[in-house]
Amino acid sequence: MGAGAVSSTEYIDPAPTLSTDVIYPEATLRTLLPEYGYWLGRGMKESVLRELEGGLAPKTERGKLAGRFVLPVRDLQRRISGFTGRLVEPNSFAPSWKHLFKSGKAVYPWHIVGADIKAARTAVLVESAGDLLGCLSHDIKPVLCTWGLNLSGAIISYLVASNVRRVICAPNRDADPRKGQAAAEKWAKKLESFIPEIVIRLPNEPYK
Repeated sequence: MGAGAVSSTEYIDPAPTLSTDVIYPEATLRTLLPEYGYWLGRGMKESVLRELEGGLAPKTERGKLAGRFVLPVRDLQRRISGFTGRLVEPNSFAPSWKHLFKSGKAVYPWHIVGADIKAARTAVLVESAGDLLGCLSHDIKPVLCTWGLNLSGAIISYLVASNVRRVICAPNRDADPRKGQAAAEKWAKKLESFIPEIVIRLPNEPYK
């Protein structure tokens, strides 16, 4: 079997992120296994992973997210509108993260943190699901994921509708903090007409 090959019973889809516009049945979550070792080893709380309905997609299922720790993404009607998945084992031919949803429509995880955002009238914006898990695991509750360096109109609309008065822009600083600083400034520029107080606060270390 050549390099990067997998057996007939184990499978990881090498395709990159797919932008989908699908509503998935709740029964889809039953295929996920309650295996949290990957994230627990990185200091995340099991209670957070469970609350976000995460689980491991088994490689034997041969699905698009097989071999990944999967988190369902819910729309503003609480329907499952997609999934994001992180590889939990080293792999040279597939991307670490894979998303099956339209990131421009996602306000994640509003169904978990919405009450905290409204109560605090504050929101922390981070760019990745890993950063989000880190915040929640350290009891930073009013946090939303932007899914990259762009800030969507859907998130801005949600912040305005939630009467948010303060936004903390905290994108991943990566290996080069100038990239994170530029992203934060871009977010702040988009928000300045809607939010009275905007703070830029990059993490001390890049997320890994």
